[in-house]
Amino acid sequence: AVLNAFDSLKVVEAAVGDQSGRVDFAGRANSFVGSVARDGEAGSYDVTSVTVDEMVFGMGIPPPDVLKIDVEGYELQALQGLHSAVPIISFEYLPAAVDLAKACIQATETLGDYEYNWSVAEKFQLQAPGWVDTGEMTVLLERALRKGKSGDIYARKKV
Repeated sequence: AVLNAFDSLKVVEAAVGDQSGRVDFAGRANSFVGSVARDGEAGSYDVTSVTVDEMVFGMGIPPPDVLKIDVEGYELQALQGLHSAVPIISFEYLPAAVDLAKACIQATETLGDYEYNWSVAEKFQLQAPGWVDTGEMTVLLERALRKGKSGDIYARKKV
């Protein structure tokens, strides 16, 4: 934080989910990647869990303009722990989890009126020429997932 002159950065040693408490977390061998463990997953350990509301709005730092959620398959639970609108929300989608991506889009709609776009893989280049509504994003997402690539969905609050 100091090296990059971030003045509102706070490290929170916790998983993010739909409720506070404890969850099993599974780290990956020889990797910095981990995720909330599936039932009975070997090598998991108990960690603290917080909601996005607690982390974003309860830490005494200014609310974010952008919320990037990349929690390895736990995006819906993270979004369900958010009850206040954020101007821009980004979350990952995977070809094997189209229903999860659709549920995440619906979860953003509970926070306010959003419009959407997406990027493929790690290119961070928006795919639609303009921002689209929920229905069109769902159709475009299904088409994109047929190509078998993951990416990110961006939700922008309408003003």
